[in-house]
Amino acid sequence: MKKEFLNKNTRFSYYQNRECKFCKAPIPDQEHGTREFCPITYDQDRNVRDCKTSFHRKKDKPERDTYSALIMKHKAITTRIDFLIKKTGYSVTTKDLDNYEILLTEALNYSISKDGILTSFYLKHSIISNPISNIHKILYND
Repeated sequence: MKKEFLNKNTRFSYYQNRECKFCKAPIPDQEHGTREFCPITYDQDRNVRDCKTSFHRKKDKPERDTYSALIMKHKAITTRIDFLIKKTGYSVTTKDLDNYEILLTEALNYSISKDGILTSFYLKHSIISNPISNIHKILYND
């Protein structure tokens, strides 16, 4: 099967009035009929220009922002837990958790046993809370 390639002297036609969905640049009639975006190009500094990826990244930006805010919040909690461990150790009081702004309600997941012991799960840590003594044990997650 012989493929035909356009030489440098060939001019493109634009009778179908197709354009890129992202940058609105015209797409030649000689391109495949399903092409909706400009082809990927690189400039002399090797920076990529990819209209298809840019279009879809712009479309899902609100969802990515939501996830990014949630991830940053939990990374900050993990950092505060690490500082708390360095200062007071693995057994802390409720006052220590309050001082470091570690809220047990902001855990990724939690469970309550029949004895009333709360286990809160964070990114790298688990906090086991005894409601009677208000002592909390911090464990590293594997």
